Amino acid sequence: MTTFTTLPDSSLTQDKPLTQSIARALRDNPKAMAEGDATAPEVVGVSPLDRQAASNSASLVFDNLPNGYDVLEFDFVGIYPVSPNWSNTLVMEISTDNGSTWLNSGYQIVHDGGSESSSYWALTGTSNTFNTITANSINGRVTTFNFSSTTLYKQIEGIMVWLSSAPALLRKRFNGQINDVTKMTAVRFRFTTGNIASGYISMRRVRPS
Repeated sequence: MTTFTTLPDSSLTQDKPLTQSIARALRDNPKAMAEGDATAPEVVGVSPLDRQAASNSASLVFDNLPNGYDVLEFDFVGIYPVSPNWSNTLVMEISTDNGSTWLNSGYQIVHDGGSESSSYWALTGTSNTFNTITANSINGRVTTFNFSSTTLYKQIEGIMVWLSSAPALLRKRFNGQINDVTKMTAVRFRFTTGNIASGYISMRRVRPS
């Protein structure tokens, strides 16, 4: 990630020379802002920090989560399981050691149909069969809170939409929490059965701490 360089007013006053370091900062600072460097001025709605695309992938992982951001957003576009794994659940897991291991208990979630505690956050229905038509996909957004904090429990909020085998258009709205104050350094998305056939997930930083 490009580093933002603060330019004091004194370096840009009239008759000051345009040095190499100033020219480099003028070139790189817009890129640093677009990439979401933690030292750059806050700009909401910039380009994603990271994007992971699936191609028969076991999971999509975002590691080295940025320091100093209270809120991150993950956008899901065109996600679908590999045939014939239609009876399936898309899940989210988090890590405190950058993906060497994944937390496997204590994931609390409340949604339209009830609440439960599990070994992961279930982002789609847990007794669901996806429609087999290839034009269908899972789309939605998950927002995370306090992942970079070392004093607060971690929470998520989200919504997912997909077509069932009925066929029927289904939606799951949810909020989740895990009672852990450790900084979360990686996130993994996967299906409980089989691989992710296609689609992508993009991550954006929303608000610095």
